[in-house]
Amino acid sequence: MQLKKDDRITCVLPSCNFDPEVFPNPTECNFHRPRKTVLAFTVGAHSCMGAHLARLEIKIALQEWLKRIPTFSVAPDFKAEYRPGGVVGPEEVPLTW
Repeated sequence: MQLKKDDRITCVLPSCNFDPEVFPNPTECNFHRPRKTVLAFTVGAHSCMGAHLARLEIKIALQEWLKRIPTFSVAPDFKAEYRPGGVVGPEEVPLTW
């Protein structure tokens, strides 16, 4: 494919977190995955000012939610579908209790 004059492209920065060379099995939920720089909030001089607060808030929310719910797993044979956009994530994640 070759770009032509007036062609438009969309760059979805968070999709770089799905590079299997950097993040093995990027679509699998693995809470024990080694920590790496996640580019969803960008890095360097243009990083998101609220990134630290956002990470802390989601960490606390998940910890509290996981304390209160029964043991669960992702439904068998579940195939994640992702939609492009400003936030990249699965369309749904069905759980079994």
